[in-house]
Amino acid sequence: MGLFSSHNQPKMNPDQWYFPYGQDLQMESGSNASLEMFRDQPLDSLAREICQNSLDAAAGQEPVKVAFQYFDLPTEQLPNVKQLRDDILPAAQKEWTQEKKTQQMLKRMAETLSQPTIPVLKISDYQTTGLLNKNWQSLIEQAGSSIKKDDSSAGSFGIGKGAPFAVSDLRMVGYNSLAADGHRSICVMKFVSYKLREAKQNITQGTGYFGACGKQPFDTDLPFDQKHPRQETGTDIYVLGFNRSLLSDWQTQIKRSIVDNFLFSLYKNRLVVEVDGETIDYPVAKMILDDLQQDKRLAKKYRDAFCYLNVLEDPDHCEFSLQGLTDYGVPDGDAVLLTSNCSQANNRRVLMTREVGMKIYEQNRISSTLQFSGIFWANGEKINQLLKELENPNHDKWSEKRAADPKKMGEFLRSIRRFISTTIKNRYEQKIEEQVDAFGVSSFLPDDLNAFKGAKAQLKQKGSNRPKVKLEAQPQTSDQSPVRASETEFSDDLDEFGATGVQDGETSGSGYDGGEGGGIGGSNDTAFGNRPGSHAPDKGNDQYAKINVKRQLIGNVTYRCIEADYHQGRYNLLINPGQPLDQVRIGINVVGDSGNKDIVRVKAAALADGTPLGTNFNSVYLDQLAKGQWHRIEMILNRNSRLKLEVEVYAHCE
Repeated sequence: MGLFSSHNQPKMNPDQWYFPYGQDLQMESGSNASLEMFRDQPLDSLAREICQNSLDAAAGQEPVKVAFQYFDLPTEQLPNVKQLRDDILPAAQKEWTQEKKTQQMLKRMAETLSQPTIPVLKISDYQTTGLLNKNWQSLIEQAGSSIKKDDSSAGSFGIGKGAPFAVSDLRMVGYNSLAADGHRSICVMKFVSYKLREAKQNITQGTGYFGACGKQPFDTDLPFDQKHPRQETGTDIYVLGFNRSLLSDWQTQIKRSIVDNFLFSLYKNRLVVEVDGETIDYPVAKMILDDLQQDKRLAKKYRDAFCYLNVLEDPDHCEFSLQGLTDYGVPDGDAVLLTSNCSQANNRRVLMTREVGMKIYEQNRISSTLQFSGIFWANGEKINQLLKELENPNHDKWSEKRAADPKKMGEFLRSIRRFISTTIKNRYEQKIEEQVDAFGVSSFLPDDLNAFKGAKAQLKQKGSNRPKVKLEAQPQTSDQSPVRASETEFSDDLDEFGATGVQDGETSGSGYDGGEGGGIGGSNDTAFGNRPGSHAPDKGNDQYAKINVKRQLIGNVTYRCIEADYHQGRYNLLINPGQPLDQVRIGINVVGDSGNKDIVRVKAAALADGTPLGTNFNSVYLDQLAKGQWHRIEMILNRNSRLKLEVEVYAHCE
């Protein structure tokens, strides 16, 4: 007897749910792996998968439109709800008495079907081809299959089709599609296996269908939504039994997901999304991201998207055409790199995307010192074909391990990374002399460094004998371009000092090698030495160590560190805050080639007019910095080699 016996096969009737069955089939429980992968961020996953599939099916040059609409469906209009309630659910509950998770799922289904209405999320696309017969079969009848219109389309595993089921309490989705070769509609349910009442040796598959007859689709719109017939090519997806726990803010979550994942698609006018009647295009996406910046938590969460927005909005952003991958069959110009180092685009990452413009992942570890953000758009046919083969099922990584020739494809990916890294470094890692001319900061440099004479001796004075800082900042003139390499952070960290401040280390300190008893080891001649210890006694009376003074990391600060004479450890810091700052501490760090930070000691510091500034190990202290003005600080460091310096600015907060 075959797997499916015609002797035991009941007649398939219209208006009935059909679950294919056979003997000795593997039982499928409620733990469906193709759905579980979308549980962590269900709405974000839904928006990504739906919009990606719609973009893949674009019918022409007009932007694809995807509309999300919610409505309540009377429960009795659900396809054969009586059969579900009276036959199918009870049989499954009887079968899975020992499976707690499956029982919970079945109980939730029963509760949903007992309500007077069913929540429904309808998702429709326009300016698309709709589902041709080959695409329909891949979607409805095949597992792990995805047939796209060309080799460069984003989806390739067929796993994304599970995203709508993951947000349904009934695990039920309706499909309605109009394509050039016909109109098709059907409902699909990702259920569990159970034994048939009339032939208990037969076990159903987990997936069930409600069509014209069995798996045969209707050739019209679905029965419960024929008041809004589809009249143009495209596809409607109905999430039947939309998860009620997601109802409170589904619109907000969908909109944020669209902006985060499809910003470049919106920018290129490839996509327009409508969420409950509100149109999301590129201008609206900009407003959404601007609004998110007003909330500290959301600003941090969507910081990268905001940086990429500023790459696109920067009128001076740079565009570089991909070169040097012809050995892999990729023509020059098959991808474009957009970069910016404006003050709001400095996350040191590059958004990686393919032809449709959806975010795949973000390339980092390019430079730990340069300030920039970028977008890499692989828009050519050949490079899209290659990257598609390397893309994982979640569409968030490219890996050579997925290729037939991992070694060759590994070098291909490294070539892309080298192009990005080299291009960014060549553009923004200029020589000091070039930076001075390019940014117009030469007028801020001192005529000579005589102002440093005697500064070190003056700075050894303690307490009330220390000179009070008097700022005389030089404003930026109209013919000078602002320094574009600022350090922006979103941080709640507070820099707090007690009454004794930071003192030199003693025997109980925890400094690096070479500290006088305060360091570990102490015998390394190349160590910094004299790093502050963590248990130093009160040596008292530092005017900057004030009781209850809290300093917070400041983000909107533009700065540039310029080498004056590295043989003597002399560097100039040009700094321009975007807000007035009081009781300022400037921390100076060295950044190595590997990206690791190290502390350097500031031996002396002074303003351009020679006014000495307070220092303590790697920190420089000022009473205040004026908003929107350039301030020059001249420093002597305890190093006599060329350094890449990074600055963190802390100021008093209430």
